[in-house]
Amino acid sequence: MEVLLQTYYILLPIIATALVGWVGVLLKNQKKKDTDREEKQKALSEGIMMILRYMLQRYHGEYMIRKKISYGQCISRTWRKFDCNRVGSRDRRA
Repeated sequence: MEVLLQTYYILLPIIATALVGWVGVLLKNQKKKDTDREEKQKALSEGIMMILRYMLQRYHGEYMIRKKISYGQCISRTWRKFDCNRVGSRDRRA
């Protein structure tokens, strides 16, 4: 019985330290995944902003030449741009 208690007292701190270390590694990996997800979202947002800025400049130039832009032109071109650049997008017409 004495041997079992001594073994228990020796192994308990070792096992507790290993479990705390393992939980620390799990939390670190979770934080890394969250950071990666945030970076991906930020990059996607910046890409959409760049497309919108480009389209604004293009439509402004077109307006300056023609003095009009039809509503249908804007909408159809806009959706085509977003469908091409959306991650994992599927063709809406299919």
